[in-house]
Amino acid sequence: MAFDLVSRIDYAWVENYYMKDLYRIGKNREYEIRISDKNCPILHAEIKYEKGHWTLINLEMDKPIYVNDEIIKKPRRLDKNDILIICNKKIYWNNYLYEGEDQALQI
Repeated sequence: MAFDLVSRIDYAWVENYYMKDLYRIGKNREYEIRISDKNCPILHAEIKYEKGHWTLINLEMDKPIYVNDEIIKKPRRLDKNDILIICNKKIYWNNYLYEGEDQALQI
């Protein structure tokens, strides 16, 4: 299923990893956050944990990523309760991703 702010629900799947410090975002099945949108790049972005904080990096600058309605043009430090929009999908960031068994991140 898919969530696109108008009429349908979509899921980006979060794989079962423990204490990861890197989340890859794109449509590849092996990535931690998978977006099943045909316009999403295979590897669109990464969220890394370094030096005590999470940073979002857009790897496809021709496809914009928004944080709190602002386009990011360089790596952006994420804060609790930021709203990310990637490939027209929303991710509500809470400084972590819940990684339980068979969990999905709804976006």
